[in-house]
Amino acid sequence: MLKNDEYDIEIRRINENDISRGFQTDDEAFDAVNPSGTLKEFFNSEQIGFKVYILKRMKDDDVSGIVRLRNEFDEIKDMLARNYAKTPAIYFSRLGVKEKCVRLGNMLIEFFLHIAYEEFAKSESDTFYIYLKCQKHKIPLFAKRIPFDTIVSYEDKHWGQCVLMAGQIRERR
Repeated sequence: MLKNDEYDIEIRRINENDISRGFQTDDEAFDAVNPSGTLKEFFNSEQIGFKVYILKRMKDDDVSGIVRLRNEFDEIKDMLARNYAKTPAIYFSRLGVKEKCVRLGNMLIEFFLHIAYEEFAKSESDTFYIYLKCQKHKIPLFAKRIPFDTIVSYEDKHWGQCVLMAGQIRERR
């Protein structure tokens, strides 16, 4: 669990007590994977290998953001070039915030990068990759932190113009 007293938030792993909590963003495509409007689908994704973290505002006990990741790449393996797939990596699957609040999204991106560096520290590799799929117009949110290469661009029927990107970490923190 990570607490930030300045913003009165905590980021922690989702648990069974969170299933009935409401969570909807203003993004129709994002919310389509969460039809119940609760955290149930995100909790259930933990059963198939994802790790899900929630950002909760302490003042009102409200879940305001979510980030989902995994160390397996079944969802994107067909898109990965062979040379990428051999290196230890983490896949950044989802990031959503309840409100249009850039600060919360940025906090979740920083939290994800913290986890990525922790995973890299555990590996014996000289290079660690971060994979993410995102809408093209959101690339700057990620690219200002770590340089990313576009592996493939594609059109998604729900998300529009998207990219699969890979970022390299070479130095341990």
